[in-house]
Amino acid sequence: MVGIVRDQTGAAVPGVAVTAQNVATSFNRSTVTDESGSYLIPNLPVGEYTVEAVKPGFSKFLQKGITLVVDQNARVDIALALGDATQSITVTGQSTGVETRSSTVAELVDQKRIQELPLNGRNAMALALTVPGVISVSAPTIVSQSRSGPTITVAGGRNTQNEFRIDGISNKNLTQNTALNFPAPDALQEFTVMTSNYSAEYGRNSGGVIMGVTRAGTNTFHGTLWEYLRNTDLNARNFFSTTKPTLVQNQYGFTVGGPVIHNKLFFFGS
Repeated sequence: MVGIVRDQTGAAVPGVAVTAQNVATSFNRSTVTDESGSYLIPNLPVGEYTVEAVKPGFSKFLQKGITLVVDQNARVDIALALGDATQSITVTGQSTGVETRSSTVAELVDQKRIQELPLNGRNAMALALTVPGVISVSAPTIVSQSRSGPTITVAGGRNTQNEFRIDGISNKNLTQNTALNFPAPDALQEFTVMTSNYSAEYGRNSGGVIMGVTRAGTNTFHGTLWEYLRNTDLNARNFFSTTKPTLVQNQYGFTVGGPVIHNKLFFFGS
């Protein structure tokens, strides 16, 4: 999270304490603005945040509705007003600051897409095909051997020249440079596909960078129990066929997450 703190005249305000707090877990991280009024809070987990800015002589500033997604830099500029520290100015609604720290061309596949778009085989990797610049995707349900993992062709690169990461860790077969599958869609928070201009930190690959983040526990308990059923008896016959092909498939499981110690320790499993 990055931004500049200014007063009502537009002048930069140094020495302002800025705190970003995760709404779901109360995790927070703080910094102080420098001489130019700028601040930077790195390495924040994905999720919804509030930002608070405090300095003596100014009213407290509170911005709500800031959502951080995987590998995104959110810009939140702050305007302080003269006043008592017991007074506060609250801003609600999504922050729409322009990305100024990165020239990466990327698109997010969020949890709504993962949960609601049709997935034949329920491999979320198939949804990478919704991203501009992705030419083709093969997303098998099962990785049976070193060459059978999901493959993606990005911006003309070879399908074995991509970088895949899950929660920041490389997620691929190192002997063939082929990907491993993401967790089940119910356990996946979101993933982003970088198609060009990404940072040298990802190096070594001429294709795209696919980064996923798993879901995590929060201060409230949540869980799901599910089964996806495909059965010949429920299917329609092809117009040009006299019979229906046999297809029986059951995919089932559960997720559960919540607090172990309120505001401090959480669990999530699937």
